[in-house]
Amino acid sequence: MMQIHSFEHQKYISIFRWISFLFIFIAHSRWGLSVPTVFKSSSFHLTNYIALATDCFFILSGFLLIKYFKNPPHFFRYLQKRFLHLIIPCFLFWICFQGMSFLNLIHVDLLKGWKDIFGLNVFGVPWYHNDMNYTWFCYALFWSNLLFISLFYYKKAFYFILPLLIILSGYTVLSNFSHERLIVWQPYSYIPLSMGSYRGIFCVGLGFLTALIKEYTTHLKINYFILTFLEGLILFIFGLTIKFMEPIWIYLLGLISLCLLLFLLSKKNSLGYHITNRSLPDVFSKYLLGAYLFSSIAFLTMNLVTKTYPFLFFYGSYILLFSFLLSLFYGFICFKISEFIKTLILKKS
Repeated sequence: MMQIHSFEHQKYISIFRWISFLFIFIAHSRWGLSVPTVFKSSSFHLTNYIALATDCFFILSGFLLIKYFKNPPHFFRYLQKRFLHLIIPCFLFWICFQGMSFLNLIHVDLLKGWKDIFGLNVFGVPWYHNDMNYTWFCYALFWSNLLFISLFYYKKAFYFILPLLIILSGYTVLSNFSHERLIVWQPYSYIPLSMGSYRGIFCVGLGFLTALIKEYTTHLKINYFILTFLEGLILFIFGLTIKFMEPIWIYLLGLISLCLLLFLLSKKNSLGYHITNRSLPDVFSKYLLGAYLFSSIAFLTMNLVTKTYPFLFFYGSYILLFSFLLSLFYGFICFKISEFIKTLILKKS
């Protein structure tokens, strides 16, 4: 009988969240900030690999879903909690972004993107695209989590459906890299869901499959030095991948590398586990969802500051640092407000 172990409070999860967030933040800064930074140099092709960093969050979410596999939660209670956790920050972002538009601080009317605000874009509904709106991630994560929780009630069919979902969604994602070597975002013409939905299903499935294999191999004991060697080998091979391979392979092998590292680190018997299982990154990781959403607000804020004080235009690195700190501050505020609203709603229900 498989025994389920919760990974939710393992601090190496937070390490992966922080690394992914930093990568996404720096890549977004290339077009989010109006000032020149070192990362706007042509030698930093970060935007080519931003999909990998974003989809690492999907994998981590799927990895943590294992705690619901043996005893699925009350469906509507889970739906309520997950909805409040992911959608309240989206509405807070929308209110803030729309307020900046009404004040004529920015020239984008997000009301045109109302379909995205309600998460309809994940179903392939055309929407007004805005590079500064990252809420698609929350909706793709919400619906993919809900899909897997629903399947947990049908375990006999689940072991057939899981690989089928991973294969079909993975094929859709990997076959839709554009000529610019980026994933095509909204290929509405011939597939029913948006690309964000397929990425969510594919990567949540990979993450859950990793946790499932880990649970079925809990009896497997691996030597400390072998584990450490394997972790180092994965990092080395992925480093070579980044240096010499095409983005589509960097994306795929990056996802596989993350899954392998999660499997090895969950053994709690390696140098990698002791290095990543630190308390500091875990303290602020709960603010990263809000920081991710509101990073665009931070960029817009700093753009307004540099517009008011033009001499700051030549201090791009400092502007980038302040944008990062401002994103975390906005993420902290977003988290506190979201938790307050969520507590009030759950108490009443």
